[in-house]
Amino acid sequence: MENALVVKRNKFLDSQVNYRGVVLTRRAMIALLLNEGRKPIKETIFNLNEFNKATERLAFINKRYYIGLSNPNIPEVKEGIALKERLSDRKNFNTKIEYVLRSADDSSELNITKTEYDLALTINQGSK
Repeated sequence: MENALVVKRNKFLDSQVNYRGVVLTRRAMIALLLNEGRKPIKETIFNLNEFNKATERLAFINKRYYIGLSNPNIPEVKEGIALKERLSDRKNFNTKIEYVLRSADDSSELNITKTEYDLALTINQGSK
């Protein structure tokens, strides 16, 4: 099973991409970016997409019902009350992990996959 995962990872890293007009493998692109001084960073960010979906759903329910004045046993009103409580605090929403290669002066960043992030970490550890 482990060999299949290694083969899959290597196939992904050996696939070709167009970076700045040059066709490279993903592995070569990550090495090039690391040589430019970029650093791999793992960030936990707020999931804005989930928050926006909940806000839009609450707006739709508010067009049909008056939350607080309508019968609280109606399923959509129950959902509206729950969404109102959930939207009151951003801690109720999930966060997501984002992998980036950030330049040394923090002027630009490039989103990468977890596989590319793992490769960047192993290249950095090997160069130290």
